[in-house]
Amino acid sequence: MGTVDKTDLNALSVRVNEIEIHPKYDYMTFSYALALLKTKEDIAYSKLVLPIELPTAPLKVVNIYSPWDGNLKGLVQHTK
Repeated sequence: MGTVDKTDLNALSVRVNEIEIHPKYDYMTFSYALALLKTKEDIAYSKLVLPIELPTAPLKVVNIYSPWDGNLKGLVQHTK
């Protein structure tokens, strides 16, 4: 965490206990591509690790693409 460069030596790594995928997630359209991750330990905020802000009302967006991907070990990584 705290970087999009997985080679960054200052990146913070945490173990994930549980992943809860949105119940309406559709892997074909990527609709509702959202999941909650429960970590084994608390995550301390810093100037590089901050909470995200989610919209309070539905957005009128047809599709959003994000270049993030998970590998088989369950780690989140940035793909170029």
